[in-house]
Amino acid sequence: MTKRRMVLACGLAISIAGTAHAQVIGQDLPGPVDPFIPTRQVVYEIESDLVRNDGTEPAVVYSTWVQSQGASWIRLQFDDVLLAGTPFRQDQSYLRITSALDGAVQTLNMVHVAQWQNTSAYFNGDMVLVELIAAPGTGDNRLSIIGASVGDEGNSTTTICDGNDDRIRSEDPRSARYMPVGCSAWMFDDAAHCFGTAGHCITNGGVMQFNVPDSNGNCSVNHPPPEDQYPIDNTSRQWRNGGTGNDYGYLGTFPNSNTGLTAYEGQGFVSYNLQFSAPPPNNDEIRITGYGTSNICVMNQRQKTHTGPYFAEAGTRLQYRTDTTGGNSGSPVIHEATGNVIGVHTHGGCGGGGSGANTGTSVEQPGWLDVRANPIGVCQGPPGLPTTELFIAASNLGEIGAIDPADESWGVANTTGLQYDAMAFDRNTKTFYLISSTGPVLYAMSEADYSITTIGTISGADGIQGAAFDPATNTLYGMDEDSGQLYSIDTSNAQATAIGTAQGGSIGALALNENTGALYGIDDVNSSTLSRLIRIDPGSGARVVIGVLNTVRDMDGLMWRKSDGLLYGLNDSNDRLYTVDESNANATEVTQVDRADFGPSFGAAAGSDPNGCPADLDGDGDADADDFFDYLDLFANGNAQADLDGDGDVDADDFFDYLDLFAQGC
Repeated sequence: MTKRRMVLACGLAISIAGTAHAQVIGQDLPGPVDPFIPTRQVVYEIESDLVRNDGTEPAVVYSTWVQSQGASWIRLQFDDVLLAGTPFRQDQSYLRITSALDGAVQTLNMVHVAQWQNTSAYFNGDMVLVELIAAPGTGDNRLSIIGASVGDEGNSTTTICDGNDDRIRSEDPRSARYMPVGCSAWMFDDAAHCFGTAGHCITNGGVMQFNVPDSNGNCSVNHPPPEDQYPIDNTSRQWRNGGTGNDYGYLGTFPNSNTGLTAYEGQGFVSYNLQFSAPPPNNDEIRITGYGTSNICVMNQRQKTHTGPYFAEAGTRLQYRTDTTGGNSGSPVIHEATGNVIGVHTHGGCGGGGSGANTGTSVEQPGWLDVRANPIGVCQGPPGLPTTELFIAASNLGEIGAIDPADESWGVANTTGLQYDAMAFDRNTKTFYLISSTGPVLYAMSEADYSITTIGTISGADGIQGAAFDPATNTLYGMDEDSGQLYSIDTSNAQATAIGTAQGGSIGALALNENTGALYGIDDVNSSTLSRLIRIDPGSGARVVIGVLNTVRDMDGLMWRKSDGLLYGLNDSNDRLYTVDESNANATEVTQVDRADFGPSFGAAAGSDPNGCPADLDGDGDADADDFFDYLDLFANGNAQADLDGDGDVDADDFFDYLDLFAQGC
């Protein structure tokens, strides 16, 4: 039971056809009210047991109805979610959520749950069916629902320039409603087609909605189907809420969980262009398209547009007499003559009778220019793949990538949104093992294509903050930082077995020298003490302190690289990469990693050398008969690793390519 589950929801459990079912009607609790979308928070306590599919076909292994009586819409909040199998493949388990009102459906696998930050899309009506569908033979699954945001009757705050609301219905595919705050946003033509909005609209865990339908007769909003909703990448957000002329936001979204499309793709590959030039002449027409409130209930918070005369510019503050209302914040300020965006709408100011003007921030505001020139998260566009073997599973970024010491670059292998505490590499199977911060859950990532499979929740240990793999004994080691207990972890079922007794300390990183079999850890002791390198007996868990890492106080990642036989560590406090001398613990800085904060905890492991011997498939430093027969196995099975020319086929050309590599030796 987590601390967040404070109120027991009323519920009725019903068993149907051997599958767990429940209908739960939530209890209202005081909660934050969004600026323009009336919202209340509901707490539930809905939790499945560990469930699995032992059949031969995918099947529903758990289902529950979730209801908030009388609500106009509902959005679920999850807690512990475990979905077995490999996301985006046929053996994945997933959630299917269906609106009882209109039949809208959303599907979420384990990666999607992280990208949606443990929430669902918005569903119309007061009740949804949640089903957990498991692939056969993939292991345990679990679902916990702890709450929901639900909608009530809408409101309509207006600030219209001439006293008459002249806005008309519009369907611009580039414009989005930004939930839960009920602001407006719009895609523009940067490399990743990210969004502009107002800085004061930026929130945690938001959703961009397109193709928004009319609202209800009581002004409560309706939502588009899940196919038109996109979760925001929190790591992409950059903004300033500095008043008129200094209010802007820049952020991006993950692909849709149902369609796999980005917002740009899903909306027909259209986006706004930004205009960098002298301001338009006074009285030129300015168009505002967005999702403002309205006294005409069906038009409340659905897309509307209006044009009015440009009024004035003062520095980076734009003024215009175009009708807007609450909820239009974040709308594009469009120069009608060119169709280009010259700013973002942020503040009202118009009054009836021709007085005042509404206000926005120019696209040439220096701070906004700077953040658009330095995108983060998904707004960086398609990431470059790793070019070295020094991998980090970064908690704050939700990314798994590799550091290139030569140019300080960071190449992304997979973006899951999950937070990881530990990482290790199995050279025998070319597999990375990752352990999440919550659960903890053990995952496997293939070095060949960086796909991730859920192995299961680790049983027998409360938390694992460091991991290392011994290829000689096929043993995955894990360390509980809080207790200092060393474990071996079964990679087939995630069962942890204690080795020796808990030794205390604060060990959040492990690495194993494959040449000597020596197991090392970093003991951070406390925030005011320099970190220490220790050697750990893998049979008993006993330790020997080798020495203090000079100048390093918080090294949370440790890995051993086969190509040079060195230990590498990443200092959490300054994101600097070091080599660590195994004999005396002396730390030597290698590079400053050109990346944002990796998080309070993370995993690290060194994989195969991408610049090593191409014919050395088993990574032992030699191209020998074992490698040749390994390739024959890959070739015979049509494995993608055998496609050496990258044409998508495993054929004779690949076979002869390998023969050439093998003949060259190492």
